[in-house]
Amino acid sequence: MGATQISLQPAFMLHGRPYRDTSLLLDILTPDHGRVSLVARGVRRPRSALPALLQPFTPLLMSWTGRHELKTMISAERDGAPWRLAGRQMASGFYANELLLRLLGHEDPHPRLFDHYGRLLGRLLQSPQLAADPAALLRHEEQALRVFEKYLLDELGYGLQLERDAVSGMPLQPGQHYNYHLDHGPVILGGADPLGNEPSIAISGAALRALAMDTVLEPQCLQQCKQLMRMVLKPLLGERPLYSRQLFRGLHTPVEPATNSEQHPSTIEA
Repeated sequence: MGATQISLQPAFMLHGRPYRDTSLLLDILTPDHGRVSLVARGVRRPRSALPALLQPFTPLLMSWTGRHELKTMISAERDGAPWRLAGRQMASGFYANELLLRLLGHEDPHPRLFDHYGRLLGRLLQSPQLAADPAALLRHEEQALRVFEKYLLDELGYGLQLERDAVSGMPLQPGQHYNYHLDHGPVILGGADPLGNEPSIAISGAALRALAMDTVLEPQCLQQCKQLMRMVLKPLLGERPLYSRQLFRGLHTPVEPATNSEQHPSTIEA
């Protein structure tokens, strides 16, 4: 079988690392071909302008060829202004990149996920408008990550049950509290729970409904949704830690103290 050639495919670079003396190994996200691994030969030569172009959060049009898993880049050009993320926004972007690298198979296309990734970058870039209110800024960035995680799980076939009780089938009620079971979904607290031995966390119906509708999550709901996502993602990610979490731990923003389960995080951490 001859080598395939792809021309001018929209892409974002997820990760790059040096390869031999003058080349780079790249992982990119595309709408039609999913995650693709490329070798960009010779781009690290002194006069090459490509290293400055091949950066995370920059919309690209990329062309490549090859018949095996590692393809050869033919060309790359900018497809719009880069998303100039910094600080927590950049750490959030790297966290999303690491999720995609760890969870997406090679050349498994997810066009809607590509769109959701672009929307995430846009939401993160808007967050400096909230810079005068550190607590609101943290909530905005965490909300953007929780929504992206939700859509990522949908695309991977592990979508969350955010509409109905897993046992009774009744619609979730915002004023009720539930145990969210890893493999089945929410079961109302205080009722019969035949899934009691399955890993679960307590979460409000308000948090689940807000996440379902992409509406604003209150601080307590955000914390619950973070724990929900960690529980669901953990078996998919395995035991190897996420390196991007080290970035979050170095980014501290003072916020008003709170108590117990309503305590706001002092640093945004995925």
